[in-house]
Amino acid sequence: MGTPQTFAESAAAPSIRRVLVVEDHDDTRAMLRTVLEMENLSVLEAVDGEAAYAFAIKECPDLILMDFTLPIQDGLAATRAIRKHRIVGETPIIFLSGRAEPAGRQAAFEAGCNDFLIKPIDLDEVLMAVRRWLSPAWRLENLEEL
Repeated sequence: MGTPQTFAESAAAPSIRRVLVVEDHDDTRAMLRTVLEMENLSVLEAVDGEAAYAFAIKECPDLILMDFTLPIQDGLAATRAIRKHRIVGETPIIFLSGRAEPAGRQAAFEAGCNDFLIKPIDLDEVLMAVRRWLSPAWRLENLEEL
């Protein structure tokens, strides 16, 4: 058997996809950047919710990985702001949170996230979610709803 393909090497990926990683912890952000770049994804980074919103508007990423607890503006507020924007409002957002209680998960989904992963981060789980939300099948389903 051959080696597994990265997302960008598969026939379904026409160009390099861009992921915005919103995380205030340097080590977690660096770890995510490394594994995403190994998947041939381009990585943008923000350390707070306010910067996340600004990057999302300016850069139009294909996917956002959003930490729950952030300085200046938390992940919930940043997600709500992004969802209101006419251009990037439909961008998939995956929450990464140490808040495993149902109320935290519910708050994230009410704010507009598409997926919710619990910290500590399981890199395989993160990559599966990233692949799922960047897949052309998700894009086609999303476009049909518009």
